[in-house]
Amino acid sequence: MRPAVALLALFTAIASPALAQDPSGSQPKDRSAPRTVPSTIELGYIVPINSEVLDPVGLARFQVSLESLLHATLDNSIKGSSALVKAAFFTGVLFFDRTVAKVGHEYGHVAIFNRAGYSHFFLSAGSHDPEPLTFHEVFINSVVPVRHLAVEIPLDDLLDAESRFTGRDFEEFMAATFAGGLNQEQIHLNMYRERVLRHQFGFFDTAPYLIETLSTPLYTGANSSDIGRYVEHLETAGFSTSVPAIKAISMVRLLSGSAISAGIGFYHTMMGDSFDGYAPRVIAKTADWTVLWPEFESFMSRRGPTVRASLPVRTAGTLFIPGLETSFAEGHSEFEFGVEASRPVAPWLDVRGNLFLGTEQGFWAEAGVALKPAPWVSILLSYHAADGYTFRRDIYGETFDIEHQAERGLQAGLSFLFQF
Repeated sequence: MRPAVALLALFTAIASPALAQDPSGSQPKDRSAPRTVPSTIELGYIVPINSEVLDPVGLARFQVSLESLLHATLDNSIKGSSALVKAAFFTGVLFFDRTVAKVGHEYGHVAIFNRAGYSHFFLSAGSHDPEPLTFHEVFINSVVPVRHLAVEIPLDDLLDAESRFTGRDFEEFMAATFAGGLNQEQIHLNMYRERVLRHQFGFFDTAPYLIETLSTPLYTGANSSDIGRYVEHLETAGFSTSVPAIKAISMVRLLSGSAISAGIGFYHTMMGDSFDGYAPRVIAKTADWTVLWPEFESFMSRRGPTVRASLPVRTAGTLFIPGLETSFAEGHSEFEFGVEASRPVAPWLDVRGNLFLGTEQGFWAEAGVALKPAPWVSILLSYHAADGYTFRRDIYGETFDIEHQAERGLQAGLSFLFQF
């Protein structure tokens, strides 16, 4: 129980109201007032149309779907309960959400192998012999928090990878496969960042937010672990880093505005039964502009661990998120500028787009729409084009730039939003 107690203690510490000002003003709120933010169930999934790759965003949407069904139901059920009762429910949700996060972690490895065209996998659980990977086996084995799981490809596929990706390319490929699980946890975390920005975040959403924020710092640093093997292959590829450095860099996530919002909301709900404290943190506001607290992400890229700092800005009905990402490897650093934008243009249509430009002369551009035949259902369509290496393609792409210089992709999906 010590790790769970440590997590709750740390989250309570960052939840201190002294760390941020509620955007509604400095006047104290009536914490027994009726809930003003509805509970939100978000069910969704997206798939690539022109490839059979497991999409990391589609996987993260599936994870949120499982979690939000439980979170939204319990949000209303515990209103008026004591802090002890809320803590008991929260501990149970932590257990369930950790299982979902672990499932996503393992399928994050699958997604990387998919990019190279491999579709047959084995799952090793603890000291047991590898068995064919199925969702049932992954989920059941993920229920035990301390059980070590590993995703493997058949020996013939591994030998094929060695012949296709030679020298430095093979080392980078292997580094990406070991990084895939923890990178998926950051992508999953980003889904909850978006829920904060849309003001759809609830009390129990703090459980996966906490789990994924601390996923890398609390991950084992043994030489045989994902991080240890990632460091080993990066070193061979010529990018020097270390397990302690990766863990320290990932702690930057705790400085995100969404982390502060989640912490303050958690504190108010536990101590005062107020369920409307998860609003985005505002640092500057005029009649035309609203500048929110910065967001920080951390990935394990093929160029070393990275940090992306971004600044959400709302103006003229549009949310802009410009940002800069940099890698941290001894003697080698890459930078990447990116901007994301989204806005509703009609009751039945939302649009979004992004552009990322890296110092290796690569780019990633994406445009998407959400068609809404009803307020609670969205048809999701997006198209992206990429060329060369970028951090964005490294994490979200469908192919490897070391094998395909250019990439084009079309995705489609559905999203259902229920609020009550």
